[in-house]
Amino acid sequence: MRLLVTSLAALGACQPEPPVQAPETVAFVDALPIRGEALMLRALRQYAVLDPQDWGAVLERLLEDEIELQLLAQEARRQNIKLTPDAVERAVAAQQRRYPRHRFRRALDQLALRPVDLQERAELRLLAQALLKQAADAQPVTEQAIAAWIAKHPTEEKAIARHLLTASESDANKALSLLKKKRFSFADLVRRFSTAPEAQQGGLLPPYARGELPSVFDQAFSLKPGEVSQPLRSEHGWHVLKLERLQAKGRSSEDRARRAILRTREGALQGQLIARLRSASKIRKVPGALAGWSARLTDAAEAPK
Repeated sequence: MRLLVTSLAALGACQPEPPVQAPETVAFVDALPIRGEALMLRALRQYAVLDPQDWGAVLERLLEDEIELQLLAQEARRQNIKLTPDAVERAVAAQQRRYPRHRFRRALDQLALRPVDLQERAELRLLAQALLKQAADAQPVTEQAIAAWIAKHPTEEKAIARHLLTASESDANKALSLLKKKRFSFADLVRRFSTAPEAQQGGLLPPYARGELPSVFDQAFSLKPGEVSQPLRSEHGWHVLKLERLQAKGRSSEDRARRAILRTREGALQGQLIARLRSASKIRKVPGALAGWSARLTDAAEAPK
């Protein structure tokens, strides 16, 4: 009998562990549920390339972002802020331009997204942006404020560069290998390989100063005109930059000053508004939910490819 019990215990130890259970809903903003699966997919899209060791921290950060976005969108609807269909269509089109046309449907499938998901996310973000813009525009920007900003912010040196973005280092190196053979221009290779929004324009970026874009783009300032970088890694994938030329420093325009002042206002107002909306809303996180989804993400990352 003892032998039978020991054998059964050993057999049980060899059985595969059941899949981790994770609640469908991880939090509520008033009556609005926030789904764990949506957070997990967002985590995979944004962070899988970095292979984070603590998926729980990633999910916690994404959950806080989602709560704030939902609060701002709800407040925009309460204030009867309306979006034009054209604005939503342009926002969705901007997302589509991140991929060459023939790759767009495949990209949606890989990310477990539907076209309607893109539209819903675009509407949420546009509502939040419209709410903050309305609040910032409520107080006019004075000429004195514009003059003071221009005096303090002369235009910086700017890079005019082309950008190629791929999901893997091997694709980036393949593009560089073809470039070295001088059979294709850099712009042609961008159209062929890049998944960035500006791919159809040959990767040409608007002029930008140091610090205006994610830090990987500052590498263009260390290149000589016409020089191409080695593959550079970021949370979005692998980047290759080609510097076209540098623009010298100059005097900021009044339009730029006005837009910068309004952006600063929006940033300050966002924190104040979110604090007020949080205090006026009932936000409830489901205990243990993020831990369950974190375990699911860890299992997915460790699963054989």
